[in-house]
Amino acid sequence: MGLKFYYQFLSASECNIYREIVKGIEKRKKSIRVLGNGKQTEKILNFVYYDYPEFFYVDTTKTTLQASNVTTVLQIGYHKNTEQIKAIEQKLEIVSMKFLNKLEKTKMDNLSLIRYVHNFIIKNTEYAMENKEQGQVYGDVSSIHGVFLNHKALCKGIALAAKWLLDKAGIMSAVMEGRMIDQDSPRLEHYTGSCNEINHAWNLVCVNDIWHFMDVTMDLGRSKKDWICYDYFLRNKEIFDAYVQYRDLYVSCKEELYSYFVICKVAFSDREILKKYLAYCKKKHKKRIYFQLKGEASNITEEQIIELVGQYITGECRYRVNKKLYIYDIFISEERI
Repeated sequence: MGLKFYYQFLSASECNIYREIVKGIEKRKKSIRVLGNGKQTEKILNFVYYDYPEFFYVDTTKTTLQASNVTTVLQIGYHKNTEQIKAIEQKLEIVSMKFLNKLEKTKMDNLSLIRYVHNFIIKNTEYAMENKEQGQVYGDVSSIHGVFLNHKALCKGIALAAKWLLDKAGIMSAVMEGRMIDQDSPRLEHYTGSCNEINHAWNLVCVNDIWHFMDVTMDLGRSKKDWICYDYFLRNKEIFDAYVQYRDLYVSCKEELYSYFVICKVAFSDREILKKYLAYCKKKHKKRIYFQLKGEASNITEEQIIELVGQYITGECRYRVNKKLYIYDIFISEERI
């Protein structure tokens, strides 16, 4: 089965259902009969979609289940014909070969490789905002085809693309779906994970046997051509629980060893240490000041931070503030003093 995250958590009977679904989709069957009830089969079908980014041609909106107490028949919809699928697979194979050749030439370690995947998608993908606004959230924009060939996708397509590349590199990862918490989608008291509660997708990624969350879509929305953001790159459960709800987490994500803020030592819980960092940035003529506040320092207001930065950096500055995570990203113009 290779790097199939959800498969490993299934019972023996559930694994049989999983394999039958995979076999049927690979053969482009429109009808697949499995030995299992409807609720069980629906859960496993979603796991198959998460584990197999290469099933870009399945139309999940046209898949139906007809269940009895013993068996379930799945009617699978496809939005690509056989000729189209083969043509796209050939193009994706070229993408895969270029990616693997890059890895072979550069000899990246696991952390560098994951960062490369994160950055590659951000640099080459546009968020399909128009599709989102029009409610066109399925099909190409929610598949790897949208990312690698159309260069336009929504969160699910982006998460599947990250998994597809990480699979190629031999790094275990998973796609997760859940509910984004914001003004339009407040936290639900009783979240069930039903389809009408899901509006976002991201990844779990295993780095040197430690699991982290990674949300490429959220970083894409904050990045510019010359500035890649890492607000949501390899973070822990505490960080992600601040802005998303989700049902099942099969692994522990309490640690955070490889985030940008840990690696670069720019997560500050003390105002005096932050001042030292700002003084260092001034001395080194840094063009970008990027840090996170934690603990008591997270109580420092945005106005106080801007005032504090102004004591060290003069000239034109552009601020980006992630208020949920207390992250400050400051861009400094060439004309600064």
